[in-house]
Amino acid sequence: LLHDHTVIGVSWGTAVWEVVNAARGGGWTDVKIVQMIGSLGTTNPDIDGPELARRLARIFGGRYSMLPTPFFVDARQTRDALLGDPRIKRILAQYARIELALVGVGTIDPERSSILRAGYVTEQDLDELRALGAVGDVCGIHFDLGGACDFPVVDERRLGISVDELRAIPVKLGVAGGQYKAKAIVGAARAGLINWLVTDEVAALGALQLAA
Repeated sequence: LLHDHTVIGVSWGTAVWEVVNAARGGGWTDVKIVQMIGSLGTTNPDIDGPELARRLARIFGGRYSMLPTPFFVDARQTRDALLGDPRIKRILAQYARIELALVGVGTIDPERSSILRAGYVTEQDLDELRALGAVGDVCGIHFDLGGACDFPVVDERRLGISVDELRAIPVKLGVAGGQYKAKAIVGAARAGLINWLVTDEVAALGALQLAA
């Protein structure tokens, strides 16, 4: 999927880290890596967006751009103020050039929710999302099993690539495995947030059963 001058967007998470960890340089020229979501500030910085962008750029001998914001903030007004900053706007403008997005597929299961562990949402937030029908997220964009992405309870506090910008990227490579990711995989595909998938047999069979 790579070629000279490829622009790659990267999200975060252990699955994406595994892909980056396994990647090898191939002699491409002027590969650019762009961080697509704000930083989570997790206790494990290796799986966070800035470090993944740096590592991938180093592997491919390319350049990278980081989004210098948190992943989620306290209120929509805070998000809007940050999005108006000229330095942040320059990073956001690069999203239109991304050709390949490397993303994880998140779940809203409280026992496995990464954004809950990072403290960006509460269990009450997840309860509300589930009550509204949400089954997972990609880049913090939540969706239901049918692919609808209308969950402002959390998403209006998110900093990163928009739904329309992500959908417009030609290759959206999702990486997710395990039976508990099956619903999220189906919802993400129907939402147009992934169109390529790296997964395991258990998740694939579960997703196929749900999709049928």
